[in-house]
Amino acid sequence: MSIVRSLRRREPERADIPWQSFGPWAYAVQHGMTIAGDPTTALRNAAAAACINLIVDGVTRTPVDVVRYVGDARQAVTPTPRLIADPNPGLVTARGWKSQVAWSLATHANAFGIVTASTSQGLPLEIQLVDPYSIDPQVEGGRKWIGLKGEWDTTWEHGGKWWHVPGKTLRPGSPY
Repeated sequence: MSIVRSLRRREPERADIPWQSFGPWAYAVQHGMTIAGDPTTALRNAAAAACINLIVDGVTRTPVDVVRYVGDARQAVTPTPRLIADPNPGLVTARGWKSQVAWSLATHANAFGIVTASTSQGLPLEIQLVDPYSIDPQVEGGRKWIGLKGEWDTTWEHGGKWWHVPGKTLRPGSPY
């Protein structure tokens, strides 16, 4: 230790300074601002909105090829299945539908829709997408239940009318 340092008066260490006083969050916390909030709040931030638009556009422009493997050979399925070619006839184009799914996944981490037409095996042919903020998802008895305007049903895998795609950023302990 140098002589100059030893002669300098030392300030006592303070432990009563809150963590909010330092770092990039200090101004926001001291002024009662929320950092993330809900997606509506996040979309007011130009950078966040631009990132979401970039992700949605990238997903929307990605082509979807329907193939079937026969042995090790990959063969295109023709004609293209209705769910891929026109998932919601009369309301939105296939590209618009993909964009809505990508938007729901990017902003809510879930995409929901109502299966409006099915194959004889029960697989969806047409799906009308629903705003994820207008539904009430629950889990009961090991099944996903989804409510919209007081009507409850389960997902089509369990004989219901709902189609659900969970995103990668689910809340811990929740399938939604």
